[in-house]
Amino acid sequence: MRRKLGWIVFFTMAVVVAVVYAGIGWATTASGFHATTLAMGRFGEIDVLNHLVPNDLTPRDASIWL
Repeated sequence: MRRKLGWIVFFTMAVVVAVVYAGIGWATTASGFHATTLAMGRFGEIDVLNHLVPNDLTPRDASIWL
């Protein structure tokens, strides 16, 4: 029983340590990095049509999303 309790404590501590370290970012800082914009997209106004789609679509109506 004591051995089983020892394993439970060990695994509980391992999970706690994993959760604590999961919140820490391991990436390095971006020292010496300079961002350069290569291109910029220009779009006009987007024309959108919203309508109600029934839940019981038949295979013939399946192209409604196209």
